[in-house]
Order: sequence, then structure tokens, then C-alpha cells
Amino acid sequence: MFSFDIKVITQELKELSIINMKIEKIYQRNGEFRFKLYGNGRKDLVIKPGVCLYVTEYPKPAPKNPSGFAMFLRKKLHTLEILDIKQINFDRIVEITLGIRETMYRLIIEFFGQGNMILTDKDYKILSLWKKHHKREVYVGNYYEFPESKNIFTEFKLEGKDREIVKILAVDYNLGGIYAEELCLLSGIDKNSKEVDIEKLKEGIKKLENMKKRVNIVDGVIYPLELSRFKDKEKKYYNSLNEALDEIYGKEELIEEKSIEKKDLEEKIAKYKRIAASQKEAVKKFEEDITKNKELGDLIYLHYQEIEKILEIIKKAKNRNEIIEKTNRQIEIIDPKHLKLNFEKKIVIDISKTLSENAEIYYERSKTAKKKLEGAKSALQKNLEHIETLKKGESEIREIVVRKKRKREWYEKFRWCFSSENFLMLGGKDKKTNEILIKKHMESKDLYLHADIHGAPHIIIKNGKESSEKTLNEAAIFAASFSRAWKEKMAGIDVYWVNPEQVTKSPPSGEYLPTGAFFIKGEKNFIKNVSLSLALGIFENKPMCGPVSAIKANCDRYVEIVQGDEKKEALAKKISKILNYDNLDDIIQVLPSGGSKIERIHQE
Repeated sequence: MFSFDIKVITQELKELSIINMKIEKIYQRNGEFRFKLYGNGRKDLVIKPGVCLYVTEYPKPAPKNPSGFAMFLRKKLHTLEILDIKQINFDRIVEITLGIRETMYRLIIEFFGQGNMILTDKDYKILSLWKKHHKREVYVGNYYEFPESKNIFTEFKLEGKDREIVKILAVDYNLGGIYAEELCLLSGIDKNSKEVDIEKLKEGIKKLENMKKRVNIVDGVIYPLELSRFKDKEKKYYNSLNEALDEIYGKEELIEEKSIEKKDLEEKIAKYKRIAASQKEAVKKFEEDITKNKELGDLIYLHYQEIEKILEIIKKAKNRNEIIEKTNRQIEIIDPKHLKLNFEKKIVIDISKTLSENAEIYYERSKTAKKKLEGAKSALQKNLEHIETLKKGESEIREIVVRKKRKREWYEKFRWCFSSENFLMLGGKDKKTNEILIKKHMESKDLYLHADIHGAPHIIIKNGKESSEKTLNEAAIFAASFSRAWKEKMAGIDVYWVNPEQVTKSPPSGEYLPTGAFFIKGEKNFIKNVSLSLALGIFENKPMCGPVSAIKANCDRYVEIVQGDEKKEALAKKISKILNYDNLDDIIQVLPSGGSKIERIHQE
């Protein structure tokens, strides 16, 4: 990215409201870092040091083994808010400030050279970094110093410069070759000149600074401005630089990955098919050996007396002709110890052994072939199952369709569920969303509920005064199940409901209500011993978790869950497979706090 690109994208990221969003997880896939954010909906911030940064609409699978650097970032930055994002002095450096209360860190991303990412404390002491750079003394324990750079829009001087103007602009002022040449064109000066009209150049700088953003792609390169040097070139326009970056680095890279994955699967399938063909031949051969050797053993006993007589003649005969004359058979002497006889099938007889021993040799060969057949069939079956698994994976990516992350509804920032009567039930996820829910979204037509235990969310039923007792009871289960009672594995708990006007932020004199806390005036209406149980299904292409009756009424496929010891991530993976919904994060977000387990599965 050029300095201009960074100037534009940092402003766009602010407009995309990533400020004040919190970091949930951080993944590293080769040279790409993906920061999963929450707090204002959910967003994925992609950082590719040395290349670009943007918010993506195209999800990618998380790597199986996170890198050490990514794990360190997770440990330090988990749940911290993005406080600011800015470009440093029009250089190819972005600084993201993160923190909460007294904790503060700075994440510095370099886009020059091979790129780098450095985590420092608030005083710029380096805590960890992606790549060491000893020449610049960028290593853990040292203090990060920003490279010397100049902002052409605030401090432009040419004294003592004896180089072509385009090189001065490109290198000394971080414009890069493309924008340096554009500035020369805007100023009407020769880019290779060493002596230029400063006033013309200053006018050009003003024009460049005031150029309106018009993001376009020319010859596969993204530009936030429509450059005059490309006026005759074919262009593709975008609404924002972030959209263009996501198209090229998000969508196109994902398509390329899927194409490679598809090709790899095809090669593996072809390989295992060749192995399967060989295994089928082996199975066929072992089956033939079993039958053939058993038949030969049986033939020996069937012609036992005749073979015994032949052996006696062979022992006494003086020459081959005499043997043929006396046995009236074509006998082939293989070697001094073996001869071949023809009875329906050819049998090789070991003269040094008895006929019973000869027959037993064939029976043993049949048994050995049978054992080998069992092994060959087992290997073939496993191989065929593996091929089917690969084919399933191939069919899933046969049509490489890149799915954008779905647009989230406003209510998904809260606990949410539609009742069986289609009333929206909402609950806070934390102190902040509890506060927002009551202050911004509770209206006079709603109903308010709360489990009678410390550590329970505020719950409202939108237009709840129009609902029946059925929805009220479902909301009570919703309130109880998402309270601390679930984590503590309580069987039941009381829940009360009141009208919105009874919920106030004004406590009795002398009392203080922290963020997320409210005071209830007047009488509470209790629903006693509400049981804790939930179900999770797919509703309008998104996971919805709530009372079993509500989920049953709204979802064709769902799982019932109860309190248990299984962690969210492990449970989400099972539910993902059962419901065929591949976004684990979506499922994790709607599960209750504490351990759970699947009670039963419902699929229509």
C-alpha cells in the first residue's frame, strides 16, 4: 500500500465503526492476521503487513494450529477495545491503540519492505513482534522508534536536493513512484528535472491533497484516486477502498484457495482410486487362490489311490517311457522332487512327502489366502470410505461460491429469540448491552423480566403487553436459562416481570446504580420455579437459542441442550455438524454461559 492508500483506508475503517469494538480472537494464516471484533455487530479486520488492511465480508476457516505470535496477541488483547487507528505522519505505518481502563497497548503495522507487526505498551516498549529487525533495533525489550519521514502536505522543502524531483517526492516524502509522477503531472513539471518551479509544485500538492476519492482498479492495481496518467485505461470502480481491497484480497484469494483445495482433492481422489483398483485386483486374486488351493487339496483325496499308484510306478520305473506306458498319463517331471499331474486341474506333487501332507500344503495356502483376503477387503473398504469422504468435500467446493458474511440484524447484539407467538424477546449480554437494552430499546408496550438471582440479564418482550401467557412463560425460561443459574447447574429459579414504567435508573436516596443496573419500583409479579432448558435451531439463516417450545415453533431442525460440562467451542462444533451451519462463532455467541450438553436432536 502507498501512503495515500493508508490515509484513505484508516479513515474508512473509522467510518466502518471499528472504533470501540472489542477483540474476541486473533488468527494468523501465513502472512495474514485476522482480528475478530465484536461490540458493534461483528466484523473481521484483516491485516496483511506490507500489503494491506481492511474489514472483510468473506469468512475464512481458522487455522488448526495458531502461531505463537497470534497466541501472544490473543493473550494480551482479548476483550480490549480499539480506541484509535491512525496513519503515522503520512508514512506507510498504521498505529492501532487498544485498551480498557488502565490497560493500553499499541499495535504498529508497517507496510514498507516485507512488512511487520509490532505490539508495544503505551510507552512504545516492544512486547512482541512478527519479525525481528536488528538493523533498526526493532526487537523485544527495546523501544519502538518510528522511521524518519516527512509529510508533503505539512512540511515541503527542496533545499539541498540534487536529484530528479520524482525521486525526491517518491522516496523522501513517501509518495511512491505512481503518486510522485501524478504530482508532477498535476504541477505541469518534468518529473526528471532537478530544478523545478516551487510555486507550481505547491499548487500541484494542493490539487493532489484535494482530489476527490474515486476508488478504481487499473491493470489489477487498486487506487483510491482516479489518476490522470491512466485516463485512457479501462477501469473498474468501487464505492470504497475497503470494498476494493476485500474484492481482491478477500474474495479472489478465497476463490484461489478453494480452487487449490479442489485440485488437491481431485488429485487425492485419483490417487486413492488407483490404490483401490490395485486392492480390488488383490481381493480377486486372493478369492481365486482360496478356491483353487482348496480344490487342489480335494483333488488329491479324490484321486488318492491313483496318485499313490503313480508314485509307486515312478519309484520302480527305469525311464520316462515306462512311466507313461504303465500310468497311461502325461506326467511332467519338474525336478527330482516334484512332478505335475493333470486331473481336471494340474496338481504339483512333492514326491518326498505323503499325499496327506501334499493335500495339507494346498489347504494351508487356501487358509493363508483367506486371511490375506480379509485384510485386503478391510483395507479396500477403508480406502473406499476415504474416497467417499474426499468426494463429499469435493462436491462442497465443486461450485466455488464465495459466501459473504451475512448482514446482521440490529437485535443480534443482544440475547434474542422469537417466541412461539412471534414476539421478539431480548436480553443483555453484559453490563453495557444491559444498559443499552433498557435505555434505548424498552418501550411502554413492552414487558420487563428478570431472574431472581444476581448475575442475570435484563429481558424485555417487545410489544409484550399484547402477548399471551405462553410468550410470558417462554420469556421467563429465556431469563432463567441465560442467568448465572445455568452455569451453577440449578434446576429451577424464580423469575419476575413488571411493566416498563417500573424500571428506573433513579435509585432510592443514598444508593448508587452502576452501569447495567436498574431499580424496580412497586410490586413484582413472580413466576415460581422456572425450569432451565434451551434449544438451538437455524432461524432465517442464523442460529437462534431459546426455550424449546419457541425454537420448535420457528425452526425445522434444532437440538435441545441442557446444563453439562462440555465447553462452548466443543459443543458448537457438534451443533454445527448436526445443523449443517458452518459459522462456529455464530453458534458460540448464542450459547449460554457455562457448560452444556446436547439432550436430543430434532430434524425434519
